[in-house]
Amino acid sequence: MTHAPHLPEQSHKTSNFWGGVKWILFITVLAVFAGSMSALTIIGAYAPLLQNGQTIILGQKNNEDSAPILSDSARSDLNKRVMDVYSGQPQFGSVYTQDAYVGTAVMLSSGGWSAMHYSGTQAPAVSSLTGIDYQGILHEATEVVYDRQEDVLFVKFEGENYLVSSFTTWGQVHSEDYVWVRDAQWDAVMLDTYNTQNSRFDITVYSDSYAADVGNESGNPVFDVQGNFVGFTGEQSVYMGWRIQDSLEDILLSGTIVPPTIDIDGYFVEGYIDPSSQTWKKRTGFVVVQAGKGLPLNSDDVIISVNGNNITTDDFVRVMHRVPDSFSLNVLRNGIIEEIQITQ
Repeated sequence: MTHAPHLPEQSHKTSNFWGGVKWILFITVLAVFAGSMSALTIIGAYAPLLQNGQTIILGQKNNEDSAPILSDSARSDLNKRVMDVYSGQPQFGSVYTQDAYVGTAVMLSSGGWSAMHYSGTQAPAVSSLTGIDYQGILHEATEVVYDRQEDVLFVKFEGENYLVSSFTTWGQVHSEDYVWVRDAQWDAVMLDTYNTQNSRFDITVYSDSYAADVGNESGNPVFDVQGNFVGFTGEQSVYMGWRIQDSLEDILLSGTIVPPTIDIDGYFVEGYIDPSSQTWKKRTGFVVVQAGKGLPLNSDDVIISVNGNNITTDDFVRVMHRVPDSFSLNVLRNGIIEEIQITQ
């Protein structure tokens, strides 16, 4: 039986149908391919820069000048390493007023020791302090040690197995590096100039610091982009926490802080005239303005090494704070390099 002349063959209808399906499938494949390439492009531009279990940064790799972006997991990780500290008794069971807020402590030992910025004439009573962690759990304080010279209060909370922060290594952070500052939230802040280089200071009370746009509120914890503890904010500055590390070691060993005994007032220079060759030698030196009682140093002596190791602006003060009872200094004095033995 044949179809009427004005009607197309049935086979032609079937062919057109499958042809349309093929076009739809082809367009769908193209769309999926284009979407996949876009996703790969986004993943390539935005990727965690740290894959060691502490994913701290999520940012654009192609733009190193832009501020890092804190991922949700990294923010949660940092929040676990700090404790908000309050004084007195809570209201309504577990609610503290803003007036009761003492500061934010950084957990530094799994056994409960922490450090926080604190400025007062004396340490608060340990029985009055309570820490509240990221889950809202209360932790009673059991011990306090106050370093009044550094405005740092060490607080030990009850309990064990705290998630703690490592200290940033000496010289790991520099001008124009970003750090995380905890205020009401975690903010990325760029460190500005190194404050004390080439200016006179006393190494006994010296605090390493960088200028930074952190406002005038002191005591906010600061971490580097790897999640290591850097220090606390001051007025438009970030103070490094390496003195806190030294003091914590003293507390863990002896229960008290051993203050530095080397008292030298002076400033850094970038070089000096080498007495043997009478030529300029670019090498860091520390010019003594005034030395503490009992130190065999004169005004205008230039310290160039400690125990045979050349000094740098990054490590000189810390080295001097941790020298053994007997050590040596190489000093440029009246155009002659002398080795001076010092016994404390």
